[in-house]
Amino acid sequence: MKWNLSRHIGMPALCCILIISVSISTGFAGEGAKSVYLMGKAGPTAGLMPGPGLYIKDDVYFYSGSTDELIPSSGRLVQELDATALINLTTITWVPGTKIGGGTLGLGLLIPYGYQNIEADFELTGPQGNVFSRDLGDSVTSFGDPIVNAALGWHDGCSHWNIYTAVWIPAGDYKKGRLTNMGTNHWAGELGAGYTWLNPKSGLEISGTAGITFNGENPDTDYQTGREIHFEGALIQHLPNKIAFGLAGYLYQQLTGDSGDGAVLGSFKGRTMGIGPTLAYTFKNNMALNVRWYHEFSVENRVKGDAFFATLTIPFAQK
Repeated sequence: MKWNLSRHIGMPALCCILIISVSISTGFAGEGAKSVYLMGKAGPTAGLMPGPGLYIKDDVYFYSGSTDELIPSSGRLVQELDATALINLTTITWVPGTKIGGGTLGLGLLIPYGYQNIEADFELTGPQGNVFSRDLGDSVTSFGDPIVNAALGWHDGCSHWNIYTAVWIPAGDYKKGRLTNMGTNHWAGELGAGYTWLNPKSGLEISGTAGITFNGENPDTDYQTGREIHFEGALIQHLPNKIAFGLAGYLYQQLTGDSGDGAVLGSFKGRTMGIGPTLAYTFKNNMALNVRWYHEFSVENRVKGDAFFATLTIPFAQK
């Protein structure tokens, strides 16, 4: 059976358009054991670029994790950390139909707003062996750092691919000394690419994304997170009834160590991996709903836990 791509997989593709990322990830890299790039945000249909139009996408992201390791956080060191996040991510994407080098241009803006909570222990051993300990807790509900991005997408038969760039603007809620912050208080940029192979007859999809992130220094803590790379992939089966299911996963690795006067733990390179199921459905009005769950493993210098995404994509105005 031959399918109409625009009907059966076009809208789920928008769930990953421009491989947009966010700045409030709990538990991945550098300062605060987190990264500006939110692992799991991309994956299924990562290489597909939609047709000209305006698109609204809303992600609900939930994360829960913990670590026993010593973590640098906003100018202090904490241990025995438990982290919870519930974030809403609103993305506006405009595909004007402009062609550059044969590729279709897409432009996007992402605004995160949500809640984060951190519970941790602080312990210090004095020169005479006396141990001082204190329970710490902090939470915040506010805006995170907005992201602007651009991508160029191409396609040839079953192959679809894109290249993208993104910039994190340090305008989110941040306060030095607070245990958790929605903002990172530093600029960051990313370069990356996505690829999707999708057979319209069988409905089989193989997708992947790779990116490298460059972090600026946090001027309040003199902490600069090192360069990071990430890979995300998905193996999906699309059905004629507009349901798609499969597996998605990610790998994160910090390439260079953290630096600056605030990096008292040294390079603090981190790594994490995650894998889990994904399920999507495209409605008659071309709205698409995608849910994904990731369980993390092989984690170093990071919070380890579970992440959940629920993504609704709406074609607000198509040409």
